[in-house]
Amino acid sequence: MKSIYSIFIYLLLLSSCANIVAPSGGEKDTDPPEMLNKTILEKEGITNIDFTFNEYIQLNKWEEYFYISPPTEKRIQKKIKGKILTLTIEDTLAKNTTYNIALNNCIKDNNEGNIIDTLNFIFSTSDKMDSLTLSGQLQDAYTLNAVENAWIMLFEDNKADSIIFKEKPNYIAKTNKNGDFYFPNLNSKDYTIVSLTDFDFIYNEEEKIAFLNTVVNAERDSFISLLSFDPIIVIDSIIKDSTIIE
Repeated sequence: MKSIYSIFIYLLLLSSCANIVAPSGGEKDTDPPEMLNKTILEKEGITNIDFTFNEYIQLNKWEEYFYISPPTEKRIQKKIKGKILTLTIEDTLAKNTTYNIALNNCIKDNNEGNIIDTLNFIFSTSDKMDSLTLSGQLQDAYTLNAVENAWIMLFEDNKADSIIFKEKPNYIAKTNKNGDFYFPNLNSKDYTIVSLTDFDFIYNEEEKIAFLNTVVNAERDSFISLLSFDPIIVIDSIIKDSTIIE
């Protein structure tokens, strides 16, 4: 009887051990990384900018979202080491100019992939900071849907229309998922505003464009509405209508 009782106790303990549940590990992290500080080091024409975050980070669709405005001639180099993102600008930055580095949607944490949706760094190459702003929204002319991740470009008004798509714009911005765009670092000059939906600043066939017939000025204007369209479709429609009238 004593032997049977011992076997029963042994089986009960074995069953209890089998039902042990591992701890859940706490709530899931849903917060994106937080930038703690930034430092700029300039030496021999090379500018290094370090962004330090509160956790380990990685890149997120960098080529799709990153930009600097005004744009630089050379591609900006990037490197991540632990919690630090280093940008290297191997270019002579323009004098008396305010730059905006846009890191929106470019950084996420290592563990959960939480993305920083809005992160900008504004700095000047002089003691003066250009702080006029211009915002707006880009919509599709046919559907009125928001146009995401399109280039919004500002060209000095004294440039001829024929060379607009042959030179780099003076300032650039990109639209977010709601079609919104924002320039935080403008001066009081007049600019021509143009939008392109492809990956570069040059018009490509089947790409949609948008523009205004009047100049914009951040000292006077605050919000700009743009409608993008396919110019080939518009031209074809005009030709077709002209044929019908004749």
